[in-house]
Amino acid sequence: MAKKNPTASEQIAKQILANYDLKTAQDVQDVLKQIFGPLFESMLKGEMENHLGYAEHERTGTSNENARNGNTPKTSKTSKTTRGEVPIKVPRDRQGTFSSATRCATSHARAGVPSRNS
Repeated sequence: MAKKNPTASEQIAKQILANYDLKTAQDVQDVLKQIFGPLFESMLKGEMENHLGYAEHERTGTSNENARNGNTPKTSKTSKTTRGEVPIKVPRDRQGTFSSATRCATSHARAGVPSRNS
């Protein structure tokens, strides 16, 4: 019988096990919190790129267009099952028009409030 290729989730799990000394369920929770921040920030950067219509460090041609304007430090409560909070950097734009659908959807779902997409 042919070997089944591991799924992306299985590959990620193997990488985590290879790179971290996990002995308890709390160790797993701590590692997941460490991974969550950069993952969530990458999603927010992608949303900002879509919002502005150009990639980070890409020249846009005119100086009157909306542009990135740094980050705002926030703290995300990951879920009721995860202990603690995760610091994340939320990108800002100069016109203040960027609003993350991902951030809103997760914070509303966590609070039991239907998201805008529901």
